[in-house]
Amino acid sequence: MKIIYHCWGAAHSSVTAAAIHLGLLPEDRVPSAVELLKLPYFDKQTRAGHGVLHFYGVDQAGNEVFILGRESHAVLVPRIVLGLAAVVGVDPHELRFVDTMPCVNLLMMLGGFLSRSAGLVFPGRSIVTFGTRLAYMALSAVARRERERAAKPEPVATRERTPPAVVYNCFGSAHSSVVTAAIHLGLLPCDRVPSSREIASVPLYDRVDTAEIGTIFFAGKGADGRNVYILGAGPAKALLPKLAGSLLRAYGVQPEDVVLVNCLKNIGLLTRVGGFLSRELGWVKLGRPMSAYGIRRCYDRLAASALQPGNALTDKERCLIMEK
Repeated sequence: MKIIYHCWGAAHSSVTAAAIHLGLLPEDRVPSAVELLKLPYFDKQTRAGHGVLHFYGVDQAGNEVFILGRESHAVLVPRIVLGLAAVVGVDPHELRFVDTMPCVNLLMMLGGFLSRSAGLVFPGRSIVTFGTRLAYMALSAVARRERERAAKPEPVATRERTPPAVVYNCFGSAHSSVVTAAIHLGLLPCDRVPSSREIASVPLYDRVDTAEIGTIFFAGKGADGRNVYILGAGPAKALLPKLAGSLLRAYGVQPEDVVLVNCLKNIGLLTRVGGFLSRELGWVKLGRPMSAYGIRRCYDRLAASALQPGNALTDKERCLIMEK
């Protein structure tokens, strides 16, 4: 099992809880500031490390412990990671997410902001360390609970061998990713611009609700043998490549077996506005035709990014489009 302690930036509360879980810190007393500052990653994480599953150690039951900075996306990021895990054949019960933010106090927030965001390390580090010591016994209770749960793990199925996959991603998995996946699967043409009616008739087009953002949808199997998925990463879209990359490394999956294709950058303002009107405001009769018209205007770019056999893209050109 992989136990993932997560908080905003993976610099304080998640680091402390993971260290208690692994026995690097005591669970029955508050450690000194020096003990906290000796921990790997404690008040040292940068924005570049957000979205990465950082391996922290192996507990006594053989479970791997990670820390994760997921920013404000406490629900969205675990949902995305679990979806990506399913793509590579991982049993979702093998991943356990532990949110440490409920233990965080105002001093930790202030000190963390000053040290990690404002660059005022000396005052910020002193404040966040003091705040962490105040919150320590609450963090210890969380870590102790999770360690006890993990000591009796449920049987986990062996990871199944899955076909190579491509995950077309955008903001809401309702427009650009749906259309690009449809081109890959041959549901839409790659050699001409389809009508708005053809676009609107594609399964899931302009139909995924905001509450489903972060869910990975299986779209079909392409002629190239790849499983095709669509994903709306929402406001966590900047973290997606790092989440996927670190998850694949954690399970020893080859990067070429799962390709991420960013479709959002291929659309224009009309599709964005139409999608907002339809999905956010519920003005479907106005928003859906507008989004489809916008898709037609940028259709050549969407077709070029689809991994469609014979789409005239060279391997070098594909590398410029895809985020691996």
